[in-house]
Amino acid sequence: MNITKEIIDYDKYKKNIDKWINIKGEIKYLEFAKILKDINCECTWKNVSNLYRYDKRLQINIFKYMSFFEEYIRAKLWNENIYKDYKDLNKKTMNELIDYIYDNSSIIESYFNEIDKDKLLNIKQLRNTVSHNDIVIKCKRKRKDYKQLILDFYLVIPAEYKDGFKKDIYNCQKKLSIDKKLLVVF
Repeated sequence: MNITKEIIDYDKYKKNIDKWINIKGEIKYLEFAKILKDINCECTWKNVSNLYRYDKRLQINIFKYMSFFEEYIRAKLWNENIYKDYKDLNKKTMNELIDYIYDNSSIIESYFNEIDKDKLLNIKQLRNTVSHNDIVIKCKRKRKDYKQLILDFYLVIPAEYKDGFKKDIYNCQKKLSIDKKLLVVF
């Protein structure tokens, strides 16, 4: 695949496309073109670049809330005196924290009413996608796509943060034209 052949209006936007491909990489833009083709959406530069922006906004917002969620998990473990020393818990990665919660159903029952072990693994997948700067829209686990994984994450964050998260996710589409099939809806 070659971007010049995939974007139907390449010639019209050649200078702009070449600039962004130089900065972000042709392979990544080709992935967004493939996503559009898979849903039978026209592969114009506007559609490809809007989808890229939407994905990047999702990534940034999910990362923000995932960082908070990691801090929240640590607070619960410290408050339960599961870890007595700051350094012991603070050097644990998010994946290690999720694995710990996964293995301890009493923590799930005490603090995460809306979560089960499968949702924890979905959150772990979403976290890894975001943290490795991968394409959120391609994120999946088992039969769940990125929209379902984001919803699973939404269900476990504390109530005080749910409205902000939902608003931030909806704002990812602001001033962009994105096919409705690709939008995250709560």
